Order: sequence, then C-alpha cells, then structure tokens
Amino acid sequence: ILTAAFQCDVTLVPGATKPTFNGMTERSRPDVAGELWTNSFRDQLDGDVQAGKLIVSENSPISGVGEGWWISPSIQDENPQLKTLADILARPDLFPDPSNPKKGAFHGCPRGWGCNLANRQLFKAFEMEEKGWRLIEPASAAEMDRQIASSVASNRNWFGYYGNPTATVGRYDLRPVNFGTAWAGTRHWNRCIRDSCRKPQPTSWIKSHVKTALTAEFQDREILASTYLKRRIFPGDIMNK
Repeated sequence: ILTAAFQCDVTLVPGATKPTFNGMTERSRPDVAGELWTNSFRDQLDGDVQAGKLIVSENSPISGVGEGWWISPSIQDENPQLKTLADILARPDLFPDPSNPKKGAFHGCPRGWGCNLANRQLFKAFEMEEKGWRLIEPASAAEMDRQIASSVASNRNWFGYYGNPTATVGRYDLRPVNFGTAWAGTRHWNRCIRDSCRKPQPTSWIKSHVKTALTAEFQDREILASTYLKRRIFPGDIMNK
C-alpha cells in the first residue's frame, strides 16, 4: 500500500519491540513501527510523544488485539459449564499433563518473554498448584505452537497463554478464557504481575495497548502516508483467519 498508493520507497526492517522503539527515539530509525506493543514502556512513550519525537495512532492498528489465557474449542463445546477461569481451575482432570496425568497442564510462555513472569505470578495468585495444576513453560514460540497443534490433533484439551490475533488462534479456533475476576489495577499489575512480589492478587489480564508509531521526521516528510498509517485498522478476526 505504501509503495503503490503513496509512491514510497519502502524497506522492511526486522525488529523487536524495545530495540525498535529505542532506535526510533534515539536515531529516528526506522521511520515506522506498524505494530508496537507499548504496555511495558507507556510512560516513556508518552514522554517522547509530548517531546515531539514520535507520533502514535489514536486507536490500535488491529481490532481485538490482546493477550490472555485460552482453551481448545472442543473442551468448551463438550463442557458448556466452563464459563470462567474458576470453572476451569476446578477441573484439572479435564486437562491432564501427559507427564503427570494426575495434574492439570497449564501452558505458559518461554523464559525471557515479558509474559513469562506474568503467567508465573498469575499461576501463584490463583493458587493453581494447590488446585492440582502444573505450569509448563515451552522453550520457544515454535514449541508453543507444536504443543497446541499436538493437543488438537490428538483430541487432548489444551489450556494456556497466547496472544491475539495470530494464525494459531485462528487455525485452532482457540477460545478466550473469561477470568471472571475484577481488574486489580495497573499499580498491582506492574508491581506484582509484570514484576515479582511475594503475594500477587488474582486479576484479569491487563488490556494490551498497541500503537502504530511514526518518527516526527517521517510525518513531516510523508504527510499523506502518515495520515493513512495513523488511521488504518486491520480486523483481528480476518487476520486470525
């Protein structure tokens, strides 16, 4: 679209969230971050926007975007009583751990990811170990997908963390888990879920803040393309499919 509609000379640059953000604020490169997940540095982002270094979209560039816990579809179809997280946690027997069938398997995310500690702390907050659950942490994104694919192919129930929209959520029709728990607040999330504290409290997952970010130099140089980038929204359900 940038090339054909706006006659931009475009180079696609691989990146990761924080390095991309740091490059844009310190070196004005790259020009655009199309999908920037900003929860972990919102204060810094707000400061850079106020300082005129960056311009961000008013809305998320993707509808329905977010992180959370999911279950495979067949378990919910066969057990419609599983309406909230409390209902699921009461039935570890429905999600047996292959290595220890007496325990329920909850799949977190790899070490080093921002969601890793959040899943660990929520596992602790909801007293899942005491309720008969085991936390399984895959080694990589590829292993996460393999675990889900293997479970669905083998008609085993799967319960764990994932982000949306993604091909995996769409391909396997994963169903979001309703935490059924009040949001405990940003301060608690930052201090006890995203970071480690001794007694994390039960809470729903934090709302994901995703933005398109542009450098001020790019906006000044490419006014029409900048207007498009700040306004465009990709439908999440279409992206999943």
